[in-house]
Amino acid sequence: MVWSSAKPLLDILKTSFPMDFTGHYVISIMELPPGPRGKPVSQEAMEATLSVKGKGSVGSGAIQLTRQAAIFGFSKDLLPIAAADKEIIFELQTDQYSIRARFEPKEMLYHGILAV
Repeated sequence: MVWSSAKPLLDILKTSFPMDFTGHYVISIMELPPGPRGKPVSQEAMEATLSVKGKGSVGSGAIQLTRQAAIFGFSKDLLPIAAADKEIIFELQTDQYSIRARFEPKEMLYHGILAV
């Protein structure tokens, strides 16, 4: 799992995202596990959320599936994140499995600035 909109990654990889991802935090899961019988999980069967302890949560406003990754976008306006926040939780629910990841903003600083 990668916080793809992090400034260091954008600087190094020169990544660009579709217009749907403008103004969003972007999290990617490489090699998303398949569903039963090796069948890929459909986008319609996915529900992703991003939550900040003490601030609430927001659902993904944009999803893109590629051969290499599932990419999820979460509105920066609806869920502002600060370096002082304690933890961020990403959760993905599908009809086959769930994935959860925890991020700590204090570990996501780049030249002293939160890089999300």
